[in-house]
Amino acid sequence: MIRPGPKGSIRTFPPFGIFYIASVLKSKGYEVKILDLANFDSEDEFIDEIKSGPLCVGISSMSGSQLRYAMDCARTVKKINSRIPVILGGVHVSIFPQQSLESDLFDIGVIGEGEITMLELADALSTGKTLHGICGVAFKECGRVFVNKDRGFIRLEILPRLDYNLIRVERYIDRSISFMVHTGRGCCYKCKFCYNSFMGEVYRHLPVEAIIDDIKMLNKEFKVKEFAFIDDNFFCDSRFLKSVCSNLLNSGLHIGWHGSARVSEFVKLDENMLDLIKGSGCKSVAFGVESGSQRMLDFIGKRIYLPQIKRLRAVLSKYDFKGYFHFIFGLPTEEKNDFLQTLKIINMLYRGSKKSILDPTCFLPYPGTELYDYVLEKGLFTPPKTIDEWSFLDWNICRIESFTKKFDPSLRAVEAVFRQKDRDFIRNILYYILFFLIRVSFILFALNRLLVLKDRIFNKYMKKCAY
Repeated sequence: MIRPGPKGSIRTFPPFGIFYIASVLKSKGYEVKILDLANFDSEDEFIDEIKSGPLCVGISSMSGSQLRYAMDCARTVKKINSRIPVILGGVHVSIFPQQSLESDLFDIGVIGEGEITMLELADALSTGKTLHGICGVAFKECGRVFVNKDRGFIRLEILPRLDYNLIRVERYIDRSISFMVHTGRGCCYKCKFCYNSFMGEVYRHLPVEAIIDDIKMLNKEFKVKEFAFIDDNFFCDSRFLKSVCSNLLNSGLHIGWHGSARVSEFVKLDENMLDLIKGSGCKSVAFGVESGSQRMLDFIGKRIYLPQIKRLRAVLSKYDFKGYFHFIFGLPTEEKNDFLQTLKIINMLYRGSKKSILDPTCFLPYPGTELYDYVLEKGLFTPPKTIDEWSFLDWNICRIESFTKKFDPSLRAVEAVFRQKDRDFIRNILYYILFFLIRVSFILFALNRLLVLKDRIFNKYMKKCAY
């Protein structure tokens, strides 16, 4: 099982997708090897494993540059032993199964959640059975691509516990002795820019006992003191939230944790629940605010409102939570007034807060989202036509001006300004303006010197001509 990518590209994020699949396969008697080529494992290790003759090689990849590394891995497998089936999983093949398997590098695609699909696929490959009856699989036969029917979403409680012997846990513990723990999948909201619909429209969480047992094990054996819950909707199920917090509070572990919440859900929590959350060790919460313009929030289907955002700051301050705020700039139809309203909301969230962290990003049209279809319909983006073209797509070329069409140059300064992580918003703006003026002054000075030099050369030339 391979996570491809350039070294250090995923930082301390464990490869949960292939980690869950590998744990299922191992629980059923398969010998599984996880190689994290995006972080720690070397190409030599990968080559040695391929030479050992595995039943198959599974590679997980998103759209974009990670595909290029996935294709390099597949190319290596085919070069060493072309008879080994190469399986592509992840978001990209789930959205473009036909297009992905038109490449000679991939033999099979796993569509959607892969735990049960990969188990049935491994059973079929090991016994020589047909793949036609396996839900969630695309494959090639006699030069033709077949795409089987979807499997649907699995119940997380049927999965075996993650087998932490499959990874080297210490590799994924950061400097603050923090580790990521997966707690749930799915989202009942339909934000038009988000690809999380890939995980279903119904929120599903892992059993509370399994989550707490993993935290206890990681705390005891690896001295982990901080946990980041990987779950976009950790706060949406009040009974689940209360159960996790109560168990943590009663465990005596004294750990800290971080989670993500919707603004609309967090501000509805009562004081008793907030006290419980704080007492259980919650130190910080991330929010997808996205915009300070109600028009833009409505346009992207966010289903949050400006009064809720304004109330959020008061709640965070009262309970001393650190807030991480995600914003998206350059959304389609965004105008200067929307941009200015967002800056006002950012200033409001930052003002008087020493713990606010801002994470601004520029809009990108991810495949499988409503806004991806929107920008295609409006002619704002031309998608690649093959998996090779997708693998060489540099998302940085998707400049925000191509999506807004009413672009103000100041929008380009947003990321540069906020990357400083300075609490003084106004000082950041002044810093950028001063930097801009200095740069312009330098250019004007250089041009002036160039003109002076030109005049001197011209005068010398005229004197020679006169002589």
